[in-house]
Amino acid sequence: MPVSSDYKEFVRELMTPLGSATMKPFFGGFELKYGDVQFAWVLNDTLYFKVDDGNRPDFEEAGVPPFEYERNGKVFAVRKLHEAPAFLFDDPDEMLVWARKAIDAEMRAQKAKAKKKKRPKKNAKAKKNAPSSRAKS
Repeated sequence: MPVSSDYKEFVRELMTPLGSATMKPFFGGFELKYGDVQFAWVLNDTLYFKVDDGNRPDFEEAGVPPFEYERNGKVFAVRKLHEAPAFLFDDPDEMLVWARKAIDAEMRAQKAKAKKKKRPKKNAKAKKNAPSSRAKS
């Protein structure tokens, strides 16, 4: 999934107003990060933004597809990544609005993931200390 140097530079210029956005190699393309928040991918000269329920309606209204890949003859859609609509490339200000929404989507995902990790397993300690049904009398 190579990315041409021209396209990479074009995307970099579009994201410059975000400030601390960086691009790093990722799965044959590039990831875009804002701080520690990965908010977009660039693969095959296509920009994909992170999507969740907060910004999904924008992508559906624009009619852009999710990222898809093929493995063993089957096509898989990745609903958390959608192609950036073509009209954004003609409107740098609107591109930044969508980029910020993608950053927000990934921040919500990270927050939800952190909440799941913090939850202790129900009765984990009680089960550990409970007598085994296999214990001999």
